[in-house]
Amino acid sequence: MAQGFNSYLEISEEGTQNGTEYQVWGVDSGLYRSGMYFDSESMVPANEQKFLTEIGRSGVQDRGVKRHRQLGIKAEGGIDLVIYPEGGGDKGGIGLFLKNVCGNVVSGTFTATEFLHVFTPHDNLFVNLAAGTGNAAGTGRVFGLTYHIGREDDAGTIRDYPFLGNRLKSIAFSCSAGEELKGTIDSVARKASAHGTAILSVAFPTMSPFMWKDAIFQIGVNEAGAGGTERTSLEAFSISIDNSLKEVWTLGTNVLGRVVPNGQRVVTGSYTAPYEGWVRSEYDKWLAATASSLNMAFVSGVYRIEFRCPSIFYTGNAPNVDSMEENVVEFPFQCTVSTNFDIRIFLVNTDPCVGHCIN
Repeated sequence: MAQGFNSYLEISEEGTQNGTEYQVWGVDSGLYRSGMYFDSESMVPANEQKFLTEIGRSGVQDRGVKRHRQLGIKAEGGIDLVIYPEGGGDKGGIGLFLKNVCGNVVSGTFTATEFLHVFTPHDNLFVNLAAGTGNAAGTGRVFGLTYHIGREDDAGTIRDYPFLGNRLKSIAFSCSAGEELKGTIDSVARKASAHGTAILSVAFPTMSPFMWKDAIFQIGVNEAGAGGTERTSLEAFSISIDNSLKEVWTLGTNVLGRVVPNGQRVVTGSYTAPYEGWVRSEYDKWLAATASSLNMAFVSGVYRIEFRCPSIFYTGNAPNVDSMEENVVEFPFQCTVSTNFDIRIFLVNTDPCVGHCIN
């Protein structure tokens, strides 16, 4: 019987230190391999087939479908996981996902043993970003990701299922009181390779994940993170980045040709809190359609992940009374560009770089 507990997830960044994106996308580099704990995955080949309905009498079963064609080859799906500060093995982990979805990362020393990685969404996703070139500055190039998923078959054999050339369509984070910080990854991949022998040894994170008790929530921050007031009554928080990607097919191959931005990036979220004084003030901003701002950090020992949105507009809600219990309200919001960004994500861990480094 195939059992889920025998599965694994290992991700790695494609490309080489001096390679170019279009030469290495969809090729497993075997570098920066990072084991990650996960709750569920739905990665599948999404190859397109066409069953032909052409008319051509042969005198045998002419109403039946006799021919078909293999059309586009790609893969797609999602991964649900608990958020750890870094992955196992060559580390990476959530940092690789953030680098891929934002198209940008700047890394540097935080303390003698920890490093700070700053992710700011870049308009030109998936291009090679060299260090020190203005808005495109970063210490890492953005290549595709390879996912290796171990799945057990009914004979008890674990087989490795590789998905190559993953681009993140979206990433979402959420945390409720009493739970871990969780993430949902939605990917499109260039192709799924044939399953093979399972990876014998996958290294997983050894530290604890980020938890609800690690949360520090502030209202009223600016781009530099200053000016905020901490609020301690939150019961839930979520935020997501949707990259609005387009799949491009090209002549000469039936494998997915490119994945490119197609329209605006959308950053949305919500938080839930009792309807108390500061929440009433935020409700007034919703009524007046005036901007607010927020910063949500999770700090666990030396590790940290932080979501900063210097300009948000509420898209609801009302403090409706639906029971005799405490009146709790959920405030959905959309992030907009303040001066330099709509969202910036900070990650502190022990990984000197996120994937390939260019220094």
